[in-house]
Amino acid sequence: MPPGALRPIPTMPHNPARRTFLKTSSLAAGAALIPAGLSAAGAAAADAAPAHTAPAKKKLRLASVGIGRGIGGYDLNQLSGHPEVQVVAVCDVDQRTREARCKQHGAKGYADYRHMLREMAGEIDAVHIATPDHMHAPIALLAMSLGKALYCQKPLANTVWEVRAMSKMAAEKKLITMMGNQKHAEADPCTAIAWIQAGVIGKVKSVHSRIAGKDWGGVRAEVAPTPAPEWMDWDRYLGVAPLQPWLENEFHTMNWRNRVGFGGGTQSDMGCHVFDVPFRALELTAPKTVVALGPKPELNSFAKDSHTRYVFPGTKFTVGDEVEFNYYCGGIDIPKELLAGIASPAMGAVFVGEKGILCCPHANQGAFRVVNLDGSDMKDLPARQPGLNGGNHWHNFINAVLKGERTTDPIDGLGGLNSESAQMGILVNHWPSTVFHWDYATCQFTGDGPEVAAINQLVKPRYRDGWTAPGI
Repeated sequence: MPPGALRPIPTMPHNPARRTFLKTSSLAAGAALIPAGLSAAGAAAADAAPAHTAPAKKKLRLASVGIGRGIGGYDLNQLSGHPEVQVVAVCDVDQRTREARCKQHGAKGYADYRHMLREMAGEIDAVHIATPDHMHAPIALLAMSLGKALYCQKPLANTVWEVRAMSKMAAEKKLITMMGNQKHAEADPCTAIAWIQAGVIGKVKSVHSRIAGKDWGGVRAEVAPTPAPEWMDWDRYLGVAPLQPWLENEFHTMNWRNRVGFGGGTQSDMGCHVFDVPFRALELTAPKTVVALGPKPELNSFAKDSHTRYVFPGTKFTVGDEVEFNYYCGGIDIPKELLAGIASPAMGAVFVGEKGILCCPHANQGAFRVVNLDGSDMKDLPARQPGLNGGNHWHNFINAVLKGERTTDPIDGLGGLNSESAQMGILVNHWPSTVFHWDYATCQFTGDGPEVAAINQLVKPRYRDGWTAPGI
């Protein structure tokens, strides 16, 4: 049997008698997000529509995949801290982590998510995923094909095409899903969104999101291959990625984000965080054009310093028919002349409006400020907003599943649109100053040049022989 091979897992029909929490009713007209035949605006509008009927009262049975020292373990602690959650299965390629979590939760343990989903399909209501990015889509698509609710860490997938496949399946199966974008529910983002939509700074002319202090990107120093540790299931860690040797301190640490085929550098890791408030505040959909204005990354690496400019269709909260959205990473900062004297946030988003400027930091990496165009602090501001339902993003997901309600960051809506745009930025970096035109309906860049043909090859994933995912 070749590496990665496993007996096919049939797609199970929806069975309300076996699955307590996913009783579904039809989505409102226009709610599904599909590769063709629906506008991105339709996907965004779906976020306002409830998708499910309320389920019977019972503890939610959770399976968690990727539960190590990083965000995966933190996610699991938060999700399992909800009083109505029972962790029934954990899956991790690190034997040490897997055994410790099994003992902690009294759960069954697996090294292979396919075995877990095949053997426990009737005992799982929701799946949580926090593996390295390259495995998000294969796991998510299999879980959703079996009708499971899904909490998947950002970015949703390693390619735009995989994000779209996840969005499509979530919509078609009317599943309750959420992107793991944990600051989404906090008070600062909610306040910024409310104030922008109330016209505090007037209609928005441009947006500038920034991430500094992260250095995933650039050329990596060579590391001599060594055998994988005995506690590591290396073939399953690789999953859909090409076969390659273990590199100590490069894999199974946060450095996997530097590795092509596994992550997308800082730009991918943090993009969904600092895209969240602009997408929500302005009700953005899909970009019309994308261009890289920073340096070209070295071969087989990601840009350490980047500046990506998107042009989105205008909305009722923006000036004109289009709005410019800039994303800066690393050593490239927001131009000072746009800031009216306020400090650029180390992480966050700055909105330039007709009457003033609003700075919303991410994770307290800067000061929340609203100023007039002359730089003076704006007076008589509205009341600040609380976080969403207490500000706990993880519990908001659990509550949505228990109540049969749509989440505020669904994969077939805000989460998918956000993640697609973030992933595009990584691709265009390879052709600096080339303006690429995006066609949402076909999930492709349009045009006749060789660079268009080349970038479209990067929109889709390439899986290692023996590894597949439903919908890909």
